[in-house]
Amino acid sequence: MPTTLVAGDIAFVGVNSDNDLNGNDNFAFVLLRDVDAGTVISFTDNGWLAAGGFRTGEGTIAWTAGAARAAGTVITFSGITGEWTGSAGFALSANGDSILAYQGA
Repeated sequence: MPTTLVAGDIAFVGVNSDNDLNGNDNFAFVLLRDVDAGTVISFTDNGWLAAGGFRTGEGTIAWTAGAARAAGTVITFSGITGEWTGSAGFALSANGDSILAYQGA
């Protein structure tokens, strides 16, 4: 059964918004609790509006745990491969951007 996370269950540990050799932005997060297979965490670079809801026009990607993972595991995004799915619109600005992590719609 997928794990429902709460604030503080993951932490971002790295980000590269200047593209790697394959032209991808990268970021990494660490699991601060064990997660079960099938757990989905979504990430977006759409900003959050003061009135509520996400801005549009950027991208959303998701990581789905293919197997159970232990707390302390570092997960790295470097393109839509393997356990990662999502839109090509996810592109971090080198001039400043945000990454929001969430579960659900």
